[in-house]
Amino acid sequence: MESYSFGLLFKEAAWFILPAWIANGILTPFGYAKRMLGIPDIAFDFGKTLSDGTRIVGDHVTWGGLFVAVVTGTAVGFLEGRPALGALMGFGAFFGDAFGSFLKRRFRIPPGGFAPVLDHIDYILGSCAFAALISPVSLPLFLAVVFLTLIFHPLLCIAAHALGLKEVPW
Repeated sequence: MESYSFGLLFKEAAWFILPAWIANGILTPFGYAKRMLGIPDIAFDFGKTLSDGTRIVGDHVTWGGLFVAVVTGTAVGFLEGRPALGALMGFGAFFGDAFGSFLKRRFRIPPGGFAPVLDHIDYILGSCAFAALISPVSLPLFLAVVFLTLIFHPLLCIAAHALGLKEVPW
């Protein structure tokens, strides 16, 4: 088992997950800009419902969001010297968030409704899963990523809500 100092572990965790954090974070101003400019987007589920009548993921998970997440993850990964990993993390962040929306619809949580913990780590789970395709993610690194995300993501969501960029503070 690897030996880490906490400071080094958290620094490594932040550097590792940065493409996913930024890819996920950029979607808030992207969605805000679309709304303000009246730019339409296509829902990832194309408005389809399951047999129970609920949407698959809903209107907030879009094809434009997928594009922005992958491009952003790739750009951040490029700046870090690992564009392929960044692309996978942006892709994974999008699909993690989409899976979180899928689960929320199954539990009848309405769009914009709060799902404790899930709303803050779904994209992290997706990005780590996709990143693991080309770069192993150790348990200590993964746990440090989750810990840091559970601290910073809620704070940033509250700030974005206070600035009017998000409809809800999560």
